[in-house]
Amino acid sequence: MVGNKLTTAQQTEMNTYLLKLLNQYREKLGITDLNSTAAMLAAAIERGTTLTTGQMEHNLIYINQAATDNNVGSLAECLGGLNTAMQGNNKTLSMLELMNSAASSLNDMLNSDGGSDWGHRNIFLSDGSTSGFVSGNGAFSLEYNTTLGSWIMNFNADTGSTGTSVVNDTPAATSLPSAGNNSAYEAAKAQSDKTLSNLAATQTTAYNKAVSDSQTALASLKSSQDDVVTNLVFSNSSKLMSYVNGLTSKLNTLKTTLQAQVDALNLVQSQLILAMITVQHHQVLVVQQVVMDRLQQVQLDQVHLMQVVIILLQQVVQDHLLHQLEVIIVQLLHQLVVHLQVLVAIIAVQQVLLEVTILMQQVQQAMIALHLHQQQVLQIVLDQLLHKRVLLQVQLLQQVTLHKTARQTTLSQQ
Repeated sequence: MVGNKLTTAQQTEMNTYLLKLLNQYREKLGITDLNSTAAMLAAAIERGTTLTTGQMEHNLIYINQAATDNNVGSLAECLGGLNTAMQGNNKTLSMLELMNSAASSLNDMLNSDGGSDWGHRNIFLSDGSTSGFVSGNGAFSLEYNTTLGSWIMNFNADTGSTGTSVVNDTPAATSLPSAGNNSAYEAAKAQSDKTLSNLAATQTTAYNKAVSDSQTALASLKSSQDDVVTNLVFSNSSKLMSYVNGLTSKLNTLKTTLQAQVDALNLVQSQLILAMITVQHHQVLVVQQVVMDRLQQVQLDQVHLMQVVIILLQQVVQDHLLHQLEVIIVQLLHQLVVHLQVLVAIIAVQQVLLEVTILMQQVQQAMIALHLHQQQVLQIVLDQLLHKRVLLQVQLLQQVTLHKTARQTTLSQQ
């Protein structure tokens, strides 16, 4: 494919091809071959670069500038558009397709140039007898015009013939046809038309064969590439699925390990709670026993005190020891106050023990709630890991599908 810009090597190849066609035509008419020097080819290419935009028209400023820059004589010019519609997209032509279109345009300017008063034909075939211009050195160039959306063929020629030709010319005819001999001219024209027609037929056959061979090779390449892509996709898919399955196995193992650790932790926590409750219960029982013992002692002391009081009262009554009775009563009252304070303290201790029991129950409930929360957090983490695994599998399948679709699209465009 030539894209929309010929390289210097492609311009040289196109110039050689078109100049040989033109010289064959000139030879049939007995006209001397055109020479094509490197300087003339450079001038034609430079002039062609000014035809990539705008309208196709002769511009003396650009023509003279190309002649001056490349040190050639005053230039004549022929411009012709290429009909590449039958070849498909102008920007994806092969070199052979572009040569066929250029040869057709050259044939039109040689044999169907009445609309231009045969001006193009006179320049191509000029020997000085009809146009007053003797073409001795000429060259072709092709450029793609983005404004018109088509290729333009440019031909420039001057009267010089010095310098080494870049085209391997065919031998020139030895004599010119008589100006008045129309039959000779018609015969030469017919022979030239036949030559061009045969050349076009040969090129068409070669082109069709090249297209057929290219299509066969492309189909074979596409089939082999499809097989390679398919094998690659399935191979990579198998590896990725193995990786995903391995990851899944690791996740399941991790889940089992975490669950075992949680169960062990729960067992330890349960044992610890039970031990704490047992200790606290034992302490409560001990305190309760101490309190009960103390109460019993207080009751015994009260009974004993009452007995002592009665005895003392009897003694006081008997001995009329009122003063001693008063002192003893005060002491007894003091002891009674102390016992009452002890009783109040015991009641406070019982209240504290009750609050301790309630607090232990609350601690137990908190430990149970913590255990439930840990199980919920573990389940959330496991659910997130499984969700990421599903997303990874979906993304993998999407990437494989997109890769295969893109590959098929690229191959179909080729």
